[in-house]
Amino acid sequence: MAIPGVRITATNKSPLILIATWLLLVLAAFAYVMRSIVKISRQAMRFEFDDYLLTGALVFCAAQSLATILRAADGFGKPFNTLSVDKTAWWIVFDVYNSITETALIVIPIYIIGQVQWPISRKVVFSTPFVLRLCTIAACVTDMVMWHNLSTAEDPYFAEWTVSVTTQIIQCSCLVCTCVLYLRNFLSSIETGFGLNGDLSASIPLKPRATKGFSLSSERLTGSASMPGQIRSQRVVDSFPLSEESGKRREGQKVTLRMYTFLSPFSLIPEGTWSWQWLLLYPWALLFPILVVLFLHSHLSDPPIAGLFSIPNALPIIGHLHLLGDDHASVCEKLWRTYNKSVFQIRLGNTTAVVVNSFQDARRILVSHQSALIDRPTLYTFHGVISSTQGFTIGSSPWDDSTRNRRRAAGTVLSRPAIRSYHDMFDLETHDLISDTYADGKGGKELEIRPYIQRLALNTTLTLCYGIRMRGVYDDLLREILEVGSAISLLRSASENYQDYIPILRYLPGNKKTERAKTLRRRRDKYLSFLLDTVRENIRNGTDKPCVSAAILKGEETRLTDVEVSSICLSLVSGGFETIPATLTSCIGSLATEAGQIFQERAYEDIQRYYSNMEDVFLESFIEEKVPYVNALVKEAERYYTASAMNLPRKTTVDITWDNGVVIPAKTMVLVNLQAANHDVDHFGNDADSFNPERWLEYPENIPVERTIQGLPHMSFGAGARACSGQFVANRVIYTALIRLLSSYRIVASEEFPPNTHYAHYNAIKSALVAIPRDFKVKLVPRDEKELLACLDSGAKRTEQHYVV
Repeated sequence: MAIPGVRITATNKSPLILIATWLLLVLAAFAYVMRSIVKISRQAMRFEFDDYLLTGALVFCAAQSLATILRAADGFGKPFNTLSVDKTAWWIVFDVYNSITETALIVIPIYIIGQVQWPISRKVVFSTPFVLRLCTIAACVTDMVMWHNLSTAEDPYFAEWTVSVTTQIIQCSCLVCTCVLYLRNFLSSIETGFGLNGDLSASIPLKPRATKGFSLSSERLTGSASMPGQIRSQRVVDSFPLSEESGKRREGQKVTLRMYTFLSPFSLIPEGTWSWQWLLLYPWALLFPILVVLFLHSHLSDPPIAGLFSIPNALPIIGHLHLLGDDHASVCEKLWRTYNKSVFQIRLGNTTAVVVNSFQDARRILVSHQSALIDRPTLYTFHGVISSTQGFTIGSSPWDDSTRNRRRAAGTVLSRPAIRSYHDMFDLETHDLISDTYADGKGGKELEIRPYIQRLALNTTLTLCYGIRMRGVYDDLLREILEVGSAISLLRSASENYQDYIPILRYLPGNKKTERAKTLRRRRDKYLSFLLDTVRENIRNGTDKPCVSAAILKGEETRLTDVEVSSICLSLVSGGFETIPATLTSCIGSLATEAGQIFQERAYEDIQRYYSNMEDVFLESFIEEKVPYVNALVKEAERYYTASAMNLPRKTTVDITWDNGVVIPAKTMVLVNLQAANHDVDHFGNDADSFNPERWLEYPENIPVERTIQGLPHMSFGAGARACSGQFVANRVIYTALIRLLSSYRIVASEEFPPNTHYAHYNAIKSALVAIPRDFKVKLVPRDEKELLACLDSGAKRTEQHYVV
């Protein structure tokens, strides 16, 4: 206990805590004893359920008070120069719920009392005990203010003495308000021996009287209040409608007026009837499922990681989801800079996730610990609903033998040596890109470039997987694949899909997320089946082209099952048609700006150093990537416009030892913030947030030469054992498209619909897994129209037999 004579000072609030705690505990105990004496003195009364609950409440109150007293005696209330555990958000929510409950315990009984045809004076008397609960609400509001102040205090442990006192006041106020109805009976019986021989029933005779539409018999209304502000009475049974209108509906119906105990004061329930609406008068009925949810959440949630910095202000149930908003990557990057912690933990509902932001930490965890991060977590919506028929994509699959086989097969198809067999495809698709943009942009017409890039990317993946392609930019099947794929991308995002992290949301009636996922699954299954059936038909007709699915169906690759083949094709289609357009479209947007014109001209000059004319560019550009400035543009576009801002979540297979002895446990979700890593000023310099291809070049003799890079140039393809398998194909597609565009046109941004070139704001839907660039228009001005037409004419003849449309 505290030493006698210790004074309350600016740096010692322990005596104040002790005084307040003891005083309020004694007051609560007195209220309980008073109530118990009144109830026991009435021979007809026995301890019932509500009495036992009140007894339990007092026991817990005493236990909490004892804990506070012991803490005060052990230094609580004195400065302590370390941060305490952040509890602000939890207690503010707790106070809000307390306030709502107390408000209900005031409003409901007063409303019901108002319906009874009593004199105003009697209504005021019966309403007074419930109005006293305003004191509890005031204490809750004060407690919220104190918690808020505590979160910004220099020494939170010392400042916590304030919330300790307000907590004691809340506890005491709740118990006193519950027992206050017995105070009058108790005081009136003191002169008769504290109720042992006196009549504590304090019966209030009700004189018989008739009122319009309402009558009460003159039975005795006893003052035996139980839990919060309730009055138990003998059944006063009479026929009465509450109003003329309700009288017509309930004619002849017996209504029981009960001043119900335990949190449902003065409930008017028609005798012999019951419906769920009456539960609204029982806050405990509403509180119970909430308590069950909180209990299950606390037991099914991942524990926090000891020693690893945790972002404050997590809320119960949802964790930090409210804080992250739609743009998780940008918010996490801001949190990194705010708290100066590149690696921290957050809560996504019931899941603890480690977020890695800086380039150095991202490279370290993905490369140095790649074997420990080879696994992927399974998420309810994507893995459990959308992928239940066609299997998982390679990138999203948990690690097992099947994933290893699929990744090995995909790696073979997408390797550098395999790219040689796709030269015809690169030639055809980029030729059609130039041909169609020239035809549609004649006369200086401004174009939206993204649809052309989308077709380029989708046809590339369809050719690889199925040996087929689509001719029209606005082909119906092409639009369907793009629309479904983009919608599925949204459902894979944490900010769009809370049910992945808050399981109870999955079982709510009318779950639109699950229904939408099932609809998208059916639509995707339909076109995937169509594509595979087309390959089968082409095989039968002898018109099939070399592709992954044809090789499997013809038995050229027997190690994979049909589901695994479908998974590979699905991975290539869904992986390429979003990321390539996002990167290439945004790069064109930056080059079209006034500042980008300089980069265009420098690139064009460098192209001319390696190719003598435009025809050579069209004939050789898809064979090798040899122009340094174009390569620099490709790298900078991939870095600056990070198509997938947050890497697909990883899951640790074993414990990972991090800085300061922190251990990241096995089966922990790890999120690498690729956008933050790609714009890390400590790695890329102070201009990391600027589009500047010069960072990848050197000028030894005033001629651009690619700068030698050790390790990863950027994080856009991920790193380690689960890095993107298609990065070589993606680089070749972007390179070939860029070099042909820059050789053919001077690209100028529209004044009316200019591009957004901010590395985060360019994304129209930030909650999407893969960025969707905002629409913009450009004008494509031919550099040499005559030479361009000659190249397009020869290219049409060269590519007409590459793939039959």
